[in-house]
Amino acid sequence: MYRNEGDVVKETYFDVAIVGAGISGLYTALMLPASMKIGIFSKGGIQETNSYLAQGGVAASILKTGDCPAAHFEDTMKSGRNANKREAVVKLVSEAEETIHALESLGVQFDCDTAGNYLMGMEGAHSVARILRIGDYTGRSIMETLSNEVIKRENILWETAFTASSLIVNQGICYGIRGFQSGGEEVIYAKETILATGGIGNLYTYTSNSEGIDGSGIAMAIRAGVQMEGMRLTQFHPTVFFTPDLKGRQFLISEAVRGEGAVLRNQTRERFMCRYDRRLELAPRDVVSSAIEMEMKKTKSPFVYLDATHLDKWTLNTRFPTIYAFCQSQGILMERDLIPVAPRMHYFMGGIKTELNSRTSLQNLHAVGECACTGVHGRNRLASNSLLEALVYGKSAALDISRNMAERSRKMKDMHGQVDEKRVVKSEKTPVMVQPISHQIMLSSLKREMDTHMGINREKKSLLKLLSDIKEKRDRLDLGGKTLSSLEALMVDNALVVMESMIEDELTGGEQDESNHNR
Repeated sequence: MYRNEGDVVKETYFDVAIVGAGISGLYTALMLPASMKIGIFSKGGIQETNSYLAQGGVAASILKTGDCPAAHFEDTMKSGRNANKREAVVKLVSEAEETIHALESLGVQFDCDTAGNYLMGMEGAHSVARILRIGDYTGRSIMETLSNEVIKRENILWETAFTASSLIVNQGICYGIRGFQSGGEEVIYAKETILATGGIGNLYTYTSNSEGIDGSGIAMAIRAGVQMEGMRLTQFHPTVFFTPDLKGRQFLISEAVRGEGAVLRNQTRERFMCRYDRRLELAPRDVVSSAIEMEMKKTKSPFVYLDATHLDKWTLNTRFPTIYAFCQSQGILMERDLIPVAPRMHYFMGGIKTELNSRTSLQNLHAVGECACTGVHGRNRLASNSLLEALVYGKSAALDISRNMAERSRKMKDMHGQVDEKRVVKSEKTPVMVQPISHQIMLSSLKREMDTHMGINREKKSLLKLLSDIKEKRDRLDLGGKTLSSLEALMVDNALVVMESMIEDELTGGEQDESNHNR
């Protein structure tokens, strides 16, 4: 995609521009006033988001079940090794029940018994069953409800097949985004911009994430000088179906299966979690993933087994219809056969640093969902807190924007008068020639390096070498501040920018983590 001086650049104007159409992006849009003109810009539809793939559910302490926010707080802090931001966790757990009811008011229906009581699920590191679910396709059901509601709203425009390339920044203020839609360039001006672009799963060879989850929004923010936090903090899901010949998204076997009593066995069929943690298979994800990796090394096998054969076919097919159908498609009957599983990159706990109101360090820019680092998760996310975080902090962003829009509009006066639009757009039109690098080969190689050196266990010497390699590749793509010449080149540079930030944070913050852990 090369641009010349005569090319037409489409310009649009919104009160709020949201990049990303996962649960955080859609819910935030719905929480904003109907009087605002809102634009949602996403690479694809809801099926291409991680939110859509979420199987387990939403963690929430519902008072009538005998649970309480204080218990949810303690479980979240313990799972995060007390590295969580306490005030962020307090906000999360105290607003959980009202968030569930807000979803229900939009049409979401969680599983209940015949008396109308929630069927609460149990997952790892929770002290009680507090996972509200919809079968084993909770994310899909919520996303379908939210997307239907978004489509109804006359004040919301939703563009898909849109690839955001950069933030529009002038004198420390964000004025929107640039990107590409249907092969053409688009400049979107907005009084407020929200990044809801998801995590970094596809910077690794094997991941449970959707294909488009590649850290692009985080890379945009890094280039704009937005403050990051916890870039080293990754979470590997312990039980992803082992598919050796499949690169990219792997099928996840929900933690809820272990919540129903499934156990882990090594190649000799020995149940091994008793050697690692008293909570066994329901220990925090980082503990279980580390234990599995150690067993795989001992037995020189690339996977272990998940055993759910204590449950009958009717129970498994009723409770886990999606998982049962997938396993059956792979020739495995869950009531009879063991399921091969291995840890895979699953969730990113670092990202764009945000306050309790979801503001970033760049004026008029908010971040929500997995691309944001609220501090809720600490060093290890508690199961099923991710959807809750996206919802709670999405609403927080909407409330903050609603409260301050009028005041900010007065201060900005004529927003477009403050921005030299010709300068901003013209800088995007300069044709750029990139050195002939095989982008896909480069990315595949780097992903393998991330698997090896930025996985569950990390070593400083190899990370220093990888960092040097990444910097050298970035130099080869150095364009002197100009826009990259193609979407493929943009994808590569996004990956390099985020990988570099992750490794640098591991080399500094990771050492501090280990020092504190050994005290």
